[in-house]
Amino acid sequence: MLAIKRCKHFELGGDKKRKGQVIQF
Repeated sequence: MLAIKRCKHFELGGDKKRKGQVIQF
């Protein structure tokens, strides 16, 4: 559940590098 919230937060920030890492996870 926390991972989903984090993913949403990262998406809002627009961090492509971070988003890619989250998707890989």
